[in-house]
Amino acid sequence: MSNIDTHSNTLNSLFNHLRYVSNSDFDIEDIERKSTTFVDLITSDYITYPNSKEQIKSSIKRMRELTKTLLTCIDKGFENSLKRIDTIYSKIEEFEKFTDTNPTFVSLKDPIECKKFYKKLEKEEYTHIEVSKILNITRQTISNYYHSGKFGKFKTKGKNKITKEGLYRYFVDDFLKKKKNK
Repeated sequence: MSNIDTHSNTLNSLFNHLRYVSNSDFDIEDIERKSTTFVDLITSDYITYPNSKEQIKSSIKRMRELTKTLLTCIDKGFENSLKRIDTIYSKIEEFEKFTDTNPTFVSLKDPIECKKFYKKLEKEEYTHIEVSKILNITRQTISNYYHSGKFGKFKTKGKNKITKEGLYRYFVDDFLKKKKNK
């Protein structure tokens, strides 16, 4: 078993004990008594070996310092977890607000420039001339794009118009291609 596995198992065991203590009727004095008993057992192990009094004290002090360091690290771990919980829930709230105000084809992951573009689209369908003005592309190019399927399956029935969704999806794809080529 590697050193990392040993540390991981030790910490896992410690956290299981903490969970047990937090869900039980232990009082602080009881925990203190059990801690003293534990340290006394460690001390008795040192005494059984041919160690000097100063060596034993030094070892116990070192363990105490390491315990303080461990508690500090654990406290930082809890603090980081609390911050992550806030971050996760703020992202969930942001997502819920976003999905309440936008259709399913607008993704939270879309670049902000694309979302701004979507906010400017006021109609549900556009003529080729309107799209050419919006995208600053010639009407003939828009017509070619329309017939070649660049606006996807989001065409209106029989009118040669482009839907808001088709226009938005084209804009996102085109924007991402241009950004990738830079």
